[in-house]
This record gives sequence, C-alpha cells and structure tokens, in this order.
Amino acid sequence: MTPTALRAAISKLKREGIAPNGVTIEQRKDRPGFYKAWFRSKQKSPEGKNYLYLGSIDDPRYKHWRGMIDRRNQLKKYERALKALEIVSAVEPTKEKPSVEWYTPPEFVDMARTVLGGIDLDPASNPIAQGWVKAERFYTKDDDGLAQPWAGRVWCNPPYGKFTKLFMERALAFYETGEVTDCIFLVNRTGASWYVDLLERFSGVCQVRKRISFWTPEGKPEGSPRYYNDFLYLGKSTKKFQQVFSSVGKV
Repeated sequence: MTPTALRAAISKLKREGIAPNGVTIEQRKDRPGFYKAWFRSKQKSPEGKNYLYLGSIDDPRYKHWRGMIDRRNQLKKYERALKALEIVSAVEPTKEKPSVEWYTPPEFVDMARTVLGGIDLDPASNPIAQGWVKAERFYTKDDDGLAQPWAGRVWCNPPYGKFTKLFMERALAFYETGEVTDCIFLVNRTGASWYVDLLERFSGVCQVRKRISFWTPEGKPEGSPRYYNDFLYLGKSTKKFQQVFSSVGKV
C-alpha cells in the first residue's frame, strides 16, 4: 500500500469511529457465547462503569464495539507502516521537507572570480546558480560533472558527503595534467583523514572564520549554518588568493 493510500485508509477509519485505547472485549464466564466490553485505565462505559454487556456476536451492540476495536487496531497498523516508511505520522500535520539545494552567496563567487580572473567551468551547478556564477560552461546533476572533462579556470561548490572527495580528486587529476589551470573549491571543513591528505596537495587553504549562510533557491540565507567552511585553491596565484581571502579567514 502506498503512503497516499495509507493516509486515505487512516482518514476513513477515523471517520467510521474507533474504540478508545484500553477497551477490550471478553467472553462472559457466567454465560458462554455472550460478551462484555472492559474499560481499562480512565475509560468508562456510557453508564460510568468499567464494563458494558454486549450480548452475543449477533447483537448490534457487540458488532458495534467489535468494529470499533478492529478499526482501532487497523489504525495502529497503518500508522506503524507510515513510520516505517519514514513518513510523518498521520496524527501529525504533514511538514514540507527542506530543500537540498544550497547556493554560494554572490560575494564569495565574486572573490573567487577576482583570483581566477574569470570562470571557465562550474562542474557542479544549475541554471539558478549561474545567475551570478556566470561560468562559460557548467555541468548540472544530470550531466554528471564527475564524468565530464574539466579545463581552464574552475569554480566548484561540490555536493557534500562522499561527493566532496570525488570532486576534489578529479580537480587534482586535471590540474596535474595541465588541463585545469586554476581552481577554487568551497567545501565544508572536516577532520576526515582523506580530507587532510588531499589538503596537502592544494596550493592554498582559507579557513573561513564565520560559517557561511548558503542561499536557498528562493534567495534566502540558510537559517543556522551547521558547518565551518574552507576555500581551497589550486594554481600559481597563491599570493593573490591570500590577499583576497584573508578578509574572511585564515589563509
């Protein structure tokens, strides 16, 4: 059953009525074939007692309470299924998931452009970011920048997680062959061993003092940045990189 179908089924169960938690049906010991509803905890019958005689399985009262209890159990089953799918529980309002797209504020791109003298390639981008990156060429997620050739002056704010390492390694490979002449990365700082090892191969590093508030697709700053950031430089203009980026961090 799909999440949409589960929500619809839960709504239907609630409309039809469900028994309160703690209500069970038991067979009467003094009259085999007849039943009563027990009201546990603070629940009480309409008469204020902790039990209610229901009659036999053909009695309308039995069918009514049996149906409500069955619907309650089915409701719990569907709610557990929703949670297992990592979907917001049906008893809570649906919340919109935050965007996974984050963009570098224009002022930092401008600083990179000053050092590079221009941006020939942005290998991890999209048309929105190109509104201010203005690279001569860019690759989107669909293009897969890790499978494309890199050349010239490169600006890169790579996807985070495992992809950061892959993009850094690709930049180093093309720089060593001479196809990439200069490159500036903006990454989240990490103490991972692979990151420390790769840093040694870059020409310069700027440890940003204040965590960067990336932009959302709507052009709003990120609410509370979680990570500190580094600008990484590959190229021969290390002095210029230091002059420009020393204003935002330790180079």
